[in-house]
Parts: sequence; structure tokens; C-alpha cells
Amino acid sequence: MDATLQARASARPRIPGVSLVVLGTLTILLFVMVTMMVAGFRFLVVRSGSMEPAIGTGDVVVVKTVRPGEVAPGDVVTFRDATREGSLVTHRVVSVERRHGRYDFVTRGDANTGQERWSVGAEGTIGVVRSAIPMVGYPLHWLGSATVRVVLLVGGSILVGGALLRRVW
Repeated sequence: MDATLQARASARPRIPGVSLVVLGTLTILLFVMVTMMVAGFRFLVVRSGSMEPAIGTGDVVVVKTVRPGEVAPGDVVTFRDATREGSLVTHRVVSVERRHGRYDFVTRGDANTGQERWSVGAEGTIGVVRSAIPMVGYPLHWLGSATVRVVLLVGGSILVGGALLRRVW
């Protein structure tokens, strides 16, 4: 090999095989998540054990937005509960009835004894759980906390600043 070609080859940055696999995996995951979001899916972190053992605390549920007429008893749905300050709740449908252009639902968590009664207009939407990914919600919840975001922002700024100072000196 000629000395010039050898110098060019050694000057190129090399990405180790493991880093390339991690980068490829993250890229594929990002693509899949964005595609699913465009198709009407949402990813939500479960913060209570009301649906255990089917869906545990810390799981991530994949929710598809549908019309209320597409929901049947036995489906697990995500809805805004007016009795809980509009927070999202994921529970199983016990019964559903259509009355006067509205759908009346009765839902209950698998681990709960109490039920929720709520309704939505026929043109409204509800989230139906299509899948649950166990334990993924814990790191996502942790990364979303204000303290961790500040630490990451400050730490990243210090690293960038240190790299710039090192380059100047």
C-alpha cells in the first residue's frame, strides 16, 4: 500500500463495531417510534399497579387512538378521568353502551375493586392499549425528571466547554 493511501486510511475516524451496532439499533428504534407516532400511536409510562398482573408499574403501554364505537368490553383503554383532575388512566372496559350520540363506559383496573363511569361523544377518541413493554418506563421516567435533565445539561455544557478550552490551549 502506498504511503499516501496509508496516511489517509489511518486519518479517518473509526467507529468500533459495538458502537456501530448500538448506533444502528438506536436509529432503527427512533425510526419505528416516529413511524408509530405518525400512525396515531402513543407511548405512555404506567405509574401505578392498578392493572397488575397484566400491566405492571413501570411498563410502557403502546396506545392507539380509536373512535369509541371500536371499543368492546375486555379492551384496555386509556382515557382522561375527570375525577382525577383530567389525568390519564389505563383500565379495562367492563361495559359500554351507546346513548343519545354518546358512549357510556364502565372501567376498572384489574387489581382494583372500584369502577369508573365516564362517557365520550361518538365523534370523540379513546386510546386502546395495543401492547405493553415491561420495565422500560423506569429509565424513561428517571430521564424525564427535572433533576436529571439539569445534571445532563450542566454536565454536557462542562464537557463541551472543557473540550473547547483544551483546543484553545
